[in-house]
Amino acid sequence: MLENEINFEFNNLEQKLLKLLEEYNQLKNKVKKLDDEKEDLIIQLSIKNHEFDSLKRNKILRGEDDKDEKIKLKKEIEKNINEIDNCIALFNQS
Repeated sequence: MLENEINFEFNNLEQKLLKLLEEYNQLKNKVKKLDDEKEDLIIQLSIKNHEFDSLKRNKILRGEDDKDEKIKLKKEIEKNINEIDNCIALFNQS
């Protein structure tokens, strides 16, 4: 009788252990999946940061180009104003 009780308890413990092992493996797989997703997100974030930095650099470069273009336009306008002033001066002299 005692041996039957011991075997019964042993079988119960064995079943509990197997169930715990199964749950552990499920959790382990979930953690691995989450780690993989985390790694993918980190990679995507790195790519987005790189793209953002590139856009920022390009914007800065375009901003400098815009400055140069504005300076050229300002010089051209000043030149045209001077030509108009000269024409007006010549017109007033005649």
